[in-house]
Amino acid sequence: MEENNKKKIELWRILLFSVSVVTIVSMWIHKDIINVISSAGSENVGPLIATTVLVTLTKAALVVAALFLIKFIVIKIRNKRNKN
Repeated sequence: MEENNKKKIELWRILLFSVSVVTIVSMWIHKDIINVISSAGSENVGPLIATTVLVTLTKAALVVAALFLIKFIVIKIRNKRNKN
């Protein structure tokens, strides 16, 4: 029964984390695109918007990778303490 509860909790955490990441990425993209449009004016902003989206997605990927790295380090430290 406890394993079943752990799986439900993990699924809930994964869903919450996914929704949070999507929300943050969409806010970054929206903010960055507005900055590009306001600074470029009425010029050809298509390539600028595409570049902005790619840069924003890269920033989000780095944030997610950093979070997973921190989680990995915390788990390793916790496991070392439990062995001692």
